[in-house]
Formats: sequence, structure tokens, C-alpha cells
Amino acid sequence: MKIVKVLGGLGNQMFQYAFYLNHADKSPNRKTLLDITSFAKYKLHNGYELEKVFENIDKKYASDKDFKDLFGIFYYLSKIIKPLYKKSNKYIKQKELKFDQNYLEISNGYFNGYWQSEKYFKDIEGLIRCHFKFPNLDIKNQKFIDSLSTKNTVSIHIRRGDYVNHPDYKDICTLNYYKKAILHFTSIDKNCHFVVFSNDINWCKNNLDIPNASYVNWNKNNNSYKDMQLMSLCKHNIIANSSFSWWGAWLNNNKNKVVIAPKKWVNKNFIDPNDICPSDWLRF
Repeated sequence: MKIVKVLGGLGNQMFQYAFYLNHADKSPNRKTLLDITSFAKYKLHNGYELEKVFENIDKKYASDKDFKDLFGIFYYLSKIIKPLYKKSNKYIKQKELKFDQNYLEISNGYFNGYWQSEKYFKDIEGLIRCHFKFPNLDIKNQKFIDSLSTKNTVSIHIRRGDYVNHPDYKDICTLNYYKKAILHFTSIDKNCHFVVFSNDINWCKNNLDIPNASYVNWNKNNNSYKDMQLMSLCKHNIIANSSFSWWGAWLNNNKNKVVIAPKKWVNKNFIDPNDICPSDWLRF
């Protein structure tokens, strides 16, 4: 039996689900399940979103019996000493946030990690795209994207808010990073149209010197995933060090797309940027 823990915002959930799906696809005769129990106490973001957003995803969730079967005596001991199940050899904690083929070779265990690398699911890319198929857009978003259909669109994701002063993320996607990325596109096509997504649109309007731009600020709360959907419908993408815009770019089906990502993903060295970004993406 294999159980994959799901936690975090939508982008992180998608990485964990993709990791789960590769295990499930490679071991069709072995029970492979998702653990979403942590969302009962998780109050950040919009809770467990996969099932709300994507109708094609598996809904194979681990039950209490599944945890008993997997952990055995450690399950019962954990009722007395909470984290004791982590001492079991079935508990597999991702040690470093870089690709490790060994995690795909394990046939029995509980997987706790982020699995933020395309390498964990590249060989089932078609299946991933099928499972991560967005629903039809509502009228407002459809009209918006239709109005840009003849333009050479470039999405820009700027995450501020909690990222501005966070020691792990600050000073990575700087204003200079975005200006360099914008210049890359305008030097090729001065008429390209930028579609800006941010949790601080006013900052973007005041600091980004781009004449051809649209600013998306209406997809809130449970509709926030539609920003990712709109990103995927742009022809090219400038992403933040964010799993949300990573998936917006990855799900972009334009075969000639250009994706620009930051050279560094976090300020600490526990994420290898060469793993998290596909090799054909540009790094500024």
C-alpha cells in the first residue's frame, strides 16, 4: 500500500497529486491512496482544492483502516504518543526538495513531501494533463480571454503579500527580474500584450512600466484557481517562485511557448532550481 500526503495551496497539492498519480499508474495492482486528513485543521489558502477544481481527479482517499493496515503497531502507539508513527520504516519523509528517483521505486509506504519536480511525473505527462483539465470558464473570464485571442499574450505572476518580507522568498523575484523578463519579450515583439496577475495589483500598476497590459484582479477566494487557468491560456509566461504560476506555465499547451522563471527558487539551498524548472524554461 502507498499513501501520499496532500497539504498546502493548490500548486503544492497538484505536485503531490502528480507524484501520487505516477505511483498509481506504475503500480496498478497495489493500493495507492491520498491522505487529505490534515485539511481538517488547515486554515490557509482555500483548503483542499483539487476535488473542487478538477473533475477528473481520483477520489481515492485513505481511511482509518488504511492507516492501521500500513502502520500496524505504530498506528496504535501514535494514539498515545502522537508522532510515533513517524518512527515507522513505512513513514517516508522527503529529505531534500530535489529529485530523487529512489522515491519512485518504493512500493510500500506513507509519503510526506512536496515533490516539486517535473521529473516525478514527466513520463505520464499526458495523463497529468487529462487529470488537471480545468472546467469551462465563466462568462466574464471567457470574454476576457477571447478579447485577447489575436494578441501575443504573456502572463506575469507577481506574488507579494506574504512573500515580500518572508526570509525564504524575499528579494528573489525583484522588480529588476520582471523588467528583464519583460524586456526579453518586448525586444522580440514590441506589441506583445502582458496579462498581470498579483495579490497587489496597485503595486504592479505603479512599478511595471508596460504600455500594453491587462490586470486581472477579480478571481477571488474559491475562484482564485481561474487565474492559473487564464495563465495557461496565455501564449507565454513569466512566473514567480510560486508553484501556482509554475502550473499555469506548465499547463500552457502552446508548443512554441517561452517561459521565464527565476534562477533561484528560495533563499535557502533546500530546493534545487535545476529540478523544479523544466530544462527548456529560461532562467533570469
